[in-house]
Amino acid sequence: SVSLPTSAAQGAIAVGILFVNKLVATFGSAALAGFGIAFRMESIAVLPALALGIATLTMIGQNIGAKQYGRVRLASMFSSLSAFLFMEGIGIMFFLTSPLLISIFTSSPEVIAYGKQYFSIVALAYGFIGLRFIAASSFQGLGKAWQVLGITTTTFAVMIPLALFLGHKFGITGVWWGVATAHIVAGLFAQLWFQNTLRNAERLRLFNSAAVAKKFDSI
Repeated sequence: SVSLPTSAAQGAIAVGILFVNKLVATFGSAALAGFGIAFRMESIAVLPALALGIATLTMIGQNIGAKQYGRVRLASMFSSLSAFLFMEGIGIMFFLTSPLLISIFTSSPEVIAYGKQYFSIVALAYGFIGLRFIAASSFQGLGKAWQVLGITTTTFAVMIPLALFLGHKFGITGVWWGVATAHIVAGLFAQLWFQNTLRNAERLRLFNSAAVAKKFDSI
């Protein structure tokens, strides 16, 4: 029940990235190269947030087992704030220094310009990526892996059509705005979903009775 949605979520990420790559490729090889470099930089930048998510998963799982439900909310909120601030700080750094950082990987002025353009739009939405990671980890701590798949699917369900539409209207900058908007929407959606799930569980006292705990799966 855990491995299937987890595998499906990884598959959704791969398919989503493939679609975005295909879309960016229609604007030329330089645009695709700039996006490729930016994506690799992002992949490194999010590693500490992923580590914080793993720690959050552990804390929430332990406190659920100990029936310390107030700590579950506290752990989630503290981790969410920390991840948001950390990722937003990384985003600001990329926003300010992207030409220098991208030049480590390429000497092409055109590729650097595309990468800079990407970071000038998307980087300031990084904090919401952190919110999404922590919400997904929090759901995993509750043993609810299907919600993680829902969060991942929502991200690309917003990103792909929005990037297609805005890219058609405004060119490559429209694609970047589609990506940034999807990060913001998915981050807020994931956080609200988790907090609502936890609030409903607390209200119904589902953690305190094995007989009614089955209802938790429907929240």
